[in-house]
Amino acid sequence: MNSLQLYEGADGKYTTLPFHLPEQVNGKFKIVREVKRKGSRLSVVSLRNALLMGLPRAAITLERDVIIHRLIESYADGTQAAMWMSTLPQELEQCTRQLERAHGHVLVGGLGVGLAVGILCLNPKVKTIVVVEKQKEVIELVQPWLPINKPIIVVKQALKQYLKENKDSSFDFAFYDLWCLTQEWVLSSYVWPLRRLSKGIVEQSNIECWNEDEMIGQVRFSGLNWCLLSFQNKFKIRGLPDLMSLPPKKFRDEYRKSNREVWPFTAWVHDKRPGEAEAHEKLEQFLTEIKDQPMWLKHWRRYENYGYGQYRVTANPAFKKRNKMNHEKREKVSNIGADASLLR
Repeated sequence: MNSLQLYEGADGKYTTLPFHLPEQVNGKFKIVREVKRKGSRLSVVSLRNALLMGLPRAAITLERDVIIHRLIESYADGTQAAMWMSTLPQELEQCTRQLERAHGHVLVGGLGVGLAVGILCLNPKVKTIVVVEKQKEVIELVQPWLPINKPIIVVKQALKQYLKENKDSSFDFAFYDLWCLTQEWVLSSYVWPLRRLSKGIVEQSNIECWNEDEMIGQVRFSGLNWCLLSFQNKFKIRGLPDLMSLPPKKFRDEYRKSNREVWPFTAWVHDKRPGEAEAHEKLEQFLTEIKDQPMWLKHWRRYENYGYGQYRVTANPAFKKRNKMNHEKREKVSNIGADASLLR
């Protein structure tokens, strides 16, 4: 993004949102308009994005005052619980890049400030847009101001429930943005379940999940660590424990909890004791298939239960119960915008 696309609002002020959206409050949600002054330098691609996604770092200097919109959720006492979305250049770049391939009938999970819908309405290849948003207050804040140049349907429902109940629906493209954090656990708690539920509704290759590549970048680093540990049998790296010599059950008990998102690959490394080239090749397969969940399940699901004796495709009941509890805990914390480090 070498330049910032600006739009002149009804009030004569310039904004990064493709339509006018006033400042307003509804229940625990509010739309805030913040002025970024001329000369301000704002990040477009942060150092974190660059390291984890392989993008060149970038920033932009504003040539005029610009209005930035934010969707904020507050506690009962009025203090901020979560900032769910903004139209800062960094989020604008992410959203624009991930919506480049949008076409035909598009499904959007999460309304936010309407940024995705606004961008889609500028795309001549997009025919219709269905937005699924579970928060009534957010719909009431944003829907009346959405562009009217394309057919837009807003459905008040949780996206998971919508996907479960609309298996006969068909979309050409989907964009899901239901989270405000980008830690690895968001993959297993939100992204993977949504991709799996989308089977038969939209092709996996035509699903974009906000900042999924950043999360996959974190999994890549974790996977590379396990590649290194798999080679220590040959090189005997001083100071590292010989993890590969642990029996499967002990290995699982010690390392699955702290390596949940990369666990199937970790289990494969422990099981197969691969060489360097094979391990790196398999890691790339693991990372690629994250975006194709039916294929990922076909190749990796059996390793979810590695360490339970003769590991099987069917999950151990104790694991399923613990997994459900962990998911509920994470969902509760993310809903109030808490720091994900509390879950580690």
